Amino acid sequence: MLRNVSPSRSGSLRLFGIITLLAVCLSAGIAVARMRGDGPAARLALSGQTATLLSDGRVLIVGGERGSGAVARSEVFDPQAGTTSRGATMAFPRAGHSATLLPDGRVLIAGGRSGEIALDSVEVWDPQTRSFSIGGRLTTPRSGHAAVALTDGRVVIAGGDAAGTIELFDGASFQALDLRLSAPRRDASAAMLRDGR
Repeated sequence: MLRNVSPSRSGSLRLFGIITLLAVCLSAGIAVARMRGDGPAARLALSGQTATLLSDGRVLIVGGERGSGAVARSEVFDPQAGTTSRGATMAFPRAGHSATLLPDGRVLIAGGRSGEIALDSVEVWDPQTRSFSIGGRLTTPRSGHAAVALTDGRVVIAGGDAAGTIELFDGASFQALDLRLSAPRRDASAAMLRDGR
């Protein structure tokens, strides 16, 4: 019952509900994106895209694939206005990638696949310019991997390859760690615990 909830709390609950609904749709692979061509706007189903909650409360939706293959597009969803706007285009089409919010508000887009080929390319989305730039290369091509931002701003990237390797992004470059997962994993998830593990 929202009768006893303050207006600000009610707004937070509404925002949480919208973001939760969006996350459920994306994880089920049924998010809909607007694709514009020469004719009227068409709505096509995508899978393998990412949705990243930005510092200002908007959601960056990147990549994915449809019947004809991976796409390089992005969109920004504004839950307050209830609108989605077309965003910048990546250098490489990709699906099954990771998208990690960095402390400075940028988003690290790493790996993924284009068709059956795993990618090692990395791009960075900048909220100031609302554009992508090339961000180096992973030490190993990966698709369906997990990526977690640590409290110090570094990002751990694990799995998505045949050997279960792990690497670390330090803000400037990627370094392979002398560690492996107990078994190779694809389409995995990871979360940082309160103690930093």
